[in-house]
Amino acid sequence: RRFTTGREATCVHVSNHVHLRPATSAMRPLSLLRRASASARRFTTTSDVHAANHSRNGAEKERTKRKRRTSVVVAWACVGVGAATYALLQVPSAAEQVQDVALYRMLPQRTASRAFGCAASVPVPTFARKWIYGIWARAFQANLDEAELAMEEYRTLREFFARRLKPGSRVIEDAGPGGLVSPVDGRVMSYGRATTDGRETCFEAKGRKYSLHGLLHREWKDSNDAKKQVHYLVLYLAPGDYHRIHAPCQWKVQRRRWIPGELLPVNDRAVERVPGLYVENERVVLEGECETGSCALAAIGALNVGSIGVTLEPDLTTNRPYTSMGKDEDQVKEYKDGRGELLQAGQEVASFNLGSTVVIVQSTATADGSIRFHVKPGDRIKVGEVLATQQKN
Repeated sequence: RRFTTGREATCVHVSNHVHLRPATSAMRPLSLLRRASASARRFTTTSDVHAANHSRNGAEKERTKRKRRTSVVVAWACVGVGAATYALLQVPSAAEQVQDVALYRMLPQRTASRAFGCAASVPVPTFARKWIYGIWARAFQANLDEAELAMEEYRTLREFFARRLKPGSRVIEDAGPGGLVSPVDGRVMSYGRATTDGRETCFEAKGRKYSLHGLLHREWKDSNDAKKQVHYLVLYLAPGDYHRIHAPCQWKVQRRRWIPGELLPVNDRAVERVPGLYVENERVVLEGECETGSCALAAIGALNVGSIGVTLEPDLTTNRPYTSMGKDEDQVKEYKDGRGELLQAGQEVASFNLGSTVVIVQSTATADGSIRFHVKPGDRIKVGEVLATQQKN
């Protein structure tokens, strides 16, 4: 830069450009140097601020990435612990060593199940979904060809566990009046006619008797009616099975009863060793009327299966901490003030987030004939297959 001072004006030559400024006594080289120094300091300060902001933003992004990675690791660790616990209780050799029922009860069932549910709700990276879901399918013999969506479209394990089937994958057969079709994919554990010992009506599973009153938390209105016969079926869903539950007949669902309780495992070994398992575990009971009498379906929770969804109530949340509800308090909801919601056989009513157990209880008039079961214990069944029909006398 070159400064020329005259009487009338000051010429500032910058990069071959001449700028004229009014001549003042203050416009001396020293003053101009001070101004240039101040401008340089301001430029330096602004650059430093931008650099600091950039560094701060980078640090925040890095912290966010670390938190995200940590949450994913913790979530998958919970999934691993839950799956390992479940697998341990499924292995016969390990389960045979469980001689004391107290060991089952020592497990933090409800907390572990909530942790598993939270972990199963963490989004799975898109690139890893097919690989992770494929490992699960191979481990539990799940048929992924029937899934409604491609594996990459299930964002979380929860969505994958409760996946729907492609339309037409299941055919709803005609069981006739008083008959029942399978509400689930699974295995038949037991079935038969409920017995009355003079005090209460009972059903049986794996050689153990269960009170019908204990299961439903109310007296079955047809229990002591000589003109009625009460039948039941106990169906088990493995982890690899389709986990949605459908109506077993044409059914008017009048109420839902959510019964808080334990979340003990419901595999064969646990059922054999834990007395009263089905009446202790948390469950959701749907009650109503069918063509020939009363009908109820109990969806029983289990270890890592504390969340039971009800199609008629998408906002229902089960397995809440006891601090948010009464431990022994049933939660009852009447549908349409007790008039009920009419469902057709095969219509979806509920879902599990993992395998568990369903118990169906039905009353029919004795005069209308006897019930004939078309299955036997151990049979594999699919949604819509005929389980029982009513035969005229």
